[in-house]
Amino acid sequence: MDPPLREDLRTRLGWGQVHAVESLPEVQTRDALRTEAGRRGLVLGDEVLDYLLSRFARDLGHLMQLLDRLDHYALSRARPVTVPLLRQMLAEDPAPPGQELQAGLELGT
Repeated sequence: MDPPLREDLRTRLGWGQVHAVESLPEVQTRDALRTEAGRRGLVLGDEVLDYLLSRFARDLGHLMQLLDRLDHYALSRARPVTVPLLRQMLAEDPAPPGQELQAGLELGT
């Protein structure tokens, strides 16, 4: 149950415009990830995107954090981004505290 909200605060918050924030459709999420990866000089193949989108929350903020980690990991090992590299990163380099990814992750698949 939500805590009670003071009446003056409720009316102030309700005064302005209200916008619904929705998740991007999958095609736009893929495009956003590919665009950011390209900006970084990375190539994300369909198999890598399929892996990410089938195992992680589709929250773009979390996916961009994961892409950042993957970029650093691939660069430090001088390897291209592949599903095996992504799996290795997730197995060896868990997310720092406070930046855990929301995932229904199965490392073996």
